[in-house]
Amino acid sequence: MTMDDFLAQLDAQLYILTPEERESAVAYYREYLEEAGTDVRAAINALGSPQSVAQRILREIDENRVVYDGGTPNQYEYADPLAEFKTEYKPEQRGGRLGLTILVIVVTFPIWITVFSLWLALAVTLFAVLGSLAFSAFAACIHGFTVLGSSLGQALFEIGVGVTCTGLFLLLWKPCWLGVKYSTIGLGKLCKKCINGLMGKEN
Repeated sequence: MTMDDFLAQLDAQLYILTPEERESAVAYYREYLEEAGTDVRAAINALGSPQSVAQRILREIDENRVVYDGGTPNQYEYADPLAEFKTEYKPEQRGGRLGLTILVIVVTFPIWITVFSLWLALAVTLFAVLGSLAFSAFAACIHGFTVLGSSLGQALFEIGVGVTCTGLFLLLWKPCWLGVKYSTIGLGKLCKKCINGLMGKEN
């Protein structure tokens, strides 16, 4: 959910308030989320759904409404509805988290570069095998047909090799492709999970 979606739904949930009250509450949350910078999604997750935030605002208004000194009866102020979350999520802590993440990445460089190298070597090997089978099938069949008139035995042998290589290629290409695909996805999810854990974000 984007910041605009969150604020639009929050505004809709506060329909029972006056336009001024609703505008004040939405403006407060907009300012808070803008201060989160690139961590808006994490800030929204920390706040909860727009419905729960609206209920909390309405409850706080009812419980903490006070009349200003010298003001009119319809003027009031209410307690900060984000007080409990400000201790849980602080955008200014991002710098420390980022520095810790970079430090861990540097320290663990031998581990993750080894894992990445092994994955890359496996992917290259699988595609090299498939490429070799495809090339051998094509080359053997072409050469078999070219010598068909001069050496029937050799021609049939090479055509048979070509057909065998074609069969192996058709048999292996999908498992190899799926293996590389899902290993890539799994490696990406693992890296994301580790980095999010270090940054204090929800996965």
